[in-house]
Amino acid sequence: MYRIPAAGGAPTLVTKGAGAFTFSNDGSGLYVLRRAKDRRWQLVKVALATGAEGSPVPISLPATFGVTRMRLHPDGTRAIVSVALLKRDIWILEGLKRR
Repeated sequence: MYRIPAAGGAPTLVTKGAGAFTFSNDGSGLYVLRRAKDRRWQLVKVALATGAEGSPVPISLPATFGVTRMRLHPDGTRAIVSVALLKRDIWILEGLKRR
């Protein structure tokens, strides 16, 4: 995730690996849902001005779920998260003619 100045200039890396995010109520930071090294979900607050990260908080979501959206409640004490169960299939096409 990058911060890009509206007046132009080079983008600045804010954080890596964000699955979903929402602004803090005062706009000074982001709450970011991302995967930890063990592939489980964690919530991290990131300061926009410096990129400093708070301590990650483990989130009780199955590792097989993907997060798509997150919104912070106006009172700042809770959030709503949209998740999806990621199922993948591999399909093989047979009977192609060689050219």
